[in-house]
Amino acid sequence: MFYLKHSGEKLPIEGDNVYTICPECGREHTVDLQEILEGGSADLYGTAVYCEECSARREAVRQGPDSTLQQIAADFAVPEWLAVQLARSALDNCLTVDGVYWGVRLALSLASGKGELASVQDIADRCGCTVGEALRMLRDEGIEPAAVALSSIWQPAFDYFRR
Repeated sequence: MFYLKHSGEKLPIEGDNVYTICPECGREHTVDLQEILEGGSADLYGTAVYCEECSARREAVRQGPDSTLQQIAADFAVPEWLAVQLARSALDNCLTVDGVYWGVRLALSLASGKGELASVQDIADRCGCTVGEALRMLRDEGIEPAAVALSSIWQPAFDYFRR
């Protein structure tokens, strides 16, 4: 039996009393530790578990071009498979879904040389936040023009435009 100890009191770890915070939306939700540990590579400090809604949203992006990725591909006149490949790579590197969309747009913008993707003000307006909050959000997602341009996550976009 495993348990937590708080102020000398043993608190059993059971199937219905383990919680985590979704790294995508920040909601608290229950997790099944047994299910997580069955995979064999779990790390209680480094494992992130998405809530059901965010997991479904991420899986929809991973499975194929959703309407947002279709629009991004159309905006840059690239095949949808390229947008999906970039999105999957970004998801594998733990970007949030919104970060994936902005990252794919930014990578395609930089790779194609089509100019500025969006100003921080545009992003703030879309997200309903201040410019400072938008800038912090982008930096938290690892989205900086120099960082995106150099990141191997976005390499397929640069390869596509080099053909």
